[in-house]
Amino acid sequence: MKRRVIMSAAIVMAAAQLSTPLLCRAGQNTPPPGPSAPFNTELYSLGYDVFLANGNPRDAFLLAEKAVAAKPDDIEWRRRAAQSGEWSSNTAAALEHWMYLNSAGQKDAAANALRLARATGHNRYLKQLLEQRGPAESRETLLEYVSVCEALGTPETAIDLLERHRSGPYRKEVLGHLSMLYEAVGQPQKAVDALMEQMNAFGATEEGLLRAAALTFGTGNIRDAYTILEAGKQIIPASSTAYWETFDDLAWALQEIPAVELASRKLLESGKAREEDYQRLILIGRDKDPQAAYRLSLDGWQRFGLPDFLKSALELGLAMKNYRTLADMLTWLEHEGKLKPAEQDAYFWSLVSQVHRGAGAAGESVRCYREALRKAPADGELAAGYVWLLLDLDRRAELRDLLVAWNGREKKMPALHEPFGAAQAYLGEYHKALPYFQARYAEKRNDPTWLAAYADTLEQAGWQEGAFIERLNALHLTRTRMKSMPPGTGDGRQELLAEYARAAMVLLPGDGVDSLMKGIAAGRQDNVSRELVAAWALSSQRTDLARLWFWREYARMTRRPRWVELTLALENNDRPAMARLLQEDLERLPYRDAIEAAVRSGQIPPAESVAFDRLQTNGRDNLLDNQVRDLFGSRSGGLRYRLSLLDREGVGFLEQQLSVTTALTSRYSVKLEAGNADIRHQELDVVGVYPASIRTARMGGTMRHAGGNAELYAGFREAVYTHLQAGLLGDWKLASGSTLEAALTVGTESDESLGLKIGGMKDELRLGLQHGFTPRDTLLLRLSGSILRDQQWRRLGTRGSLEAELTHRLLFTGPDTTLRLFSGYHSFDRGPDPVGRTALLIPAQQRPTSGSAYYVPESFAQAGLGLLVGEEARYAYTRNWRPFGGFDVSWNSNSGAGFYYRLGLAGPVLGLDKLEGTFSQDSGTFGTSDINSRFDLNYRYYFR
Repeated sequence: MKRRVIMSAAIVMAAAQLSTPLLCRAGQNTPPPGPSAPFNTELYSLGYDVFLANGNPRDAFLLAEKAVAAKPDDIEWRRRAAQSGEWSSNTAAALEHWMYLNSAGQKDAAANALRLARATGHNRYLKQLLEQRGPAESRETLLEYVSVCEALGTPETAIDLLERHRSGPYRKEVLGHLSMLYEAVGQPQKAVDALMEQMNAFGATEEGLLRAAALTFGTGNIRDAYTILEAGKQIIPASSTAYWETFDDLAWALQEIPAVELASRKLLESGKAREEDYQRLILIGRDKDPQAAYRLSLDGWQRFGLPDFLKSALELGLAMKNYRTLADMLTWLEHEGKLKPAEQDAYFWSLVSQVHRGAGAAGESVRCYREALRKAPADGELAAGYVWLLLDLDRRAELRDLLVAWNGREKKMPALHEPFGAAQAYLGEYHKALPYFQARYAEKRNDPTWLAAYADTLEQAGWQEGAFIERLNALHLTRTRMKSMPPGTGDGRQELLAEYARAAMVLLPGDGVDSLMKGIAAGRQDNVSRELVAAWALSSQRTDLARLWFWREYARMTRRPRWVELTLALENNDRPAMARLLQEDLERLPYRDAIEAAVRSGQIPPAESVAFDRLQTNGRDNLLDNQVRDLFGSRSGGLRYRLSLLDREGVGFLEQQLSVTTALTSRYSVKLEAGNADIRHQELDVVGVYPASIRTARMGGTMRHAGGNAELYAGFREAVYTHLQAGLLGDWKLASGSTLEAALTVGTESDESLGLKIGGMKDELRLGLQHGFTPRDTLLLRLSGSILRDQQWRRLGTRGSLEAELTHRLLFTGPDTTLRLFSGYHSFDRGPDPVGRTALLIPAQQRPTSGSAYYVPESFAQAGLGLLVGEEARYAYTRNWRPFGGFDVSWNSNSGAGFYYRLGLAGPVLGLDKLEGTFSQDSGTFGTSDINSRFDLNYRYYFR
């Protein structure tokens, strides 16, 4: 029997070996090949044991597989298939059988299946087995389950499990995996919350902080990312480079300067500082610790070799005024050949230029700046800097040449408008400076400092009204900013106070400005505040204070403000100081003060030259115009020629007069004068026998005295008879602001009538008093007495007169306009009848009845109203051609209503000369109703 069983087993084994070794897997329709003999439990079991006994687990597994195929629900054969599958390395099939056994409730199946699932990485079965076992059974199980879910692509399942155990015994691991899973499913905020909860409970780590910050930064919330990293700044060591670099970058993005400084210094201490860390520390330290920032710049230059660090070192050294140290350093670096990387940079050359300027090498400074311009010829800011450099170095000649060479360049480089304007103003060309300032007005109109400078330029260019308005604007802006500025803002507030004082000193002089200026004077001084205090002291007539301030603040300086020194010299009438300043620094002095100083120190020709040249370029400067008028109008030297055509009461006159005046000294001048008048009657019965011409010759002298002028002359006149002439005239300025005029003349021309004009003369005493009530209102009173004579000194009559004139200046400029009211009484007393040739001058038909009445008019009273326009062009030197005119309406007690008008034009022909043409007509003068016409042509050439 036993032998039969063995034989059957052998047959089964042989059949199994001959079969194809293909196994049936779950889901396959084709069963594995097996023996054709029907399944027999005893026979298959015996064969299985034989295979195992012979060390052939593979065939045992194949046999078990046949048995399972025949009896799928047989637990024993399932177990044998699972075991032999493992022994024969058919782990996948073994896992399937163990999973079946596990589902059938076999106790050991779960452990074996779990073991094989782990070994084969069968995550689906592993997840199923772990869930069956309980995923939170242990820390390892929990983490394994999470990993399996991730591998299967179902992180939500793991999240649900972990959330249920968030506060459990494995909290640290749970929170860590939650953060990763939330990140994986695109919920960064929950990931950050889990990370932060973990670090709050178990301590922050560099990795955790960086992850949380990175996740938060990814959401665009930079502030929260920075806050997360900030939590570790007290515990993360300096060696944690990644943390400190990230913290530094975020803090810089948010401009958290203390944090930037902390992070950058940590990196610096660890030796891991980057280029940007150096740059940030330098920027932070520029203001509060420039010396440390300077050292960092040099360290950065040595470490990285980048020109930016060298330029930073130069900037800081310049700010600290270490000019000599920087110059020596640059010399050494150039000698070592270490400047090559920076020499292609225009800005580098501009910094080197500033170094040499501070070290006193002006020529080298200009050379280096020109090198900068060659590197960047299209850089407008750089070009503007070159103009400022020339201004600062006082290179006037180069500045003039540059303004000519660069004319029009401001159209392509708007940055040049401001320096061009400043340069033109510096050279005294204020009218040329104005367009440059006006080009920046829209942009700069809210800058009180700029407005104050613009107002000064407007004023100097002759636009006083505009200057006043801009100073008001500057004052308003400064007040507004001072009110809005918090207290204790240091230098910023001091600058505003200085700007307020600058505007208020002109607009609101008084105790308020005085108090403010005293505070500025007591504070720390710079170049601007020094000159501001000096200007205030001088403008408020504090001459002693100005002198003390000048010597206290400027005594040790090589470059002093010459305008202050000159103003003090003018105040003290220090002629030697004036002469010295004019000789040394004429171009650097305010030209109006320079003209005044030249006049006072006796240098009249230079004064006239400067005044005339300046007025050519600045025609709207009224103060300068007045100086020119004073210089040339009162100029004693000159050549005069006058041509007049006159029609008076039917008689025509062609008058010519030539005079030459030359100065003997600054006070005394001599004058020669000659004249001729041709006479022709135009109507009959208006004149009798008259001479064909009248000739005159005079010689005299003038003197300037402390109160005014005096003139003495003598000569002769040949008309009907030849007679002598003499006169003494003068004027005195009184202390009350009035002017007294006086004249005593003998044998001078008399114009009261046609007869007196040709055949008469007069001896006269005249007194006048002129008083100005206001700058606009003036009253003139004149009292005179005359003896009217023929030309052989026989009396024809007498005259006494009292006249008054009140004027009101309507406009001072553009052109000057004056309204006048005048009145007077003229009393005439007729004397004996004329004889000789004097009587023959009377028309024949009038001789029997006229007598002295032909010569002496009747007494009359007169009053009138008039308007004068542009009269300054008649009496003073004018640089431009100017029209003038006047019109009077009057009432005369003898002739009734009368009028007078004149029109004229005056101006220079050659420059230092004046040509004037006038046409006038009148009626009612001296009680006659005849219309008299006159044309005058006057020419004067000025010389000493």
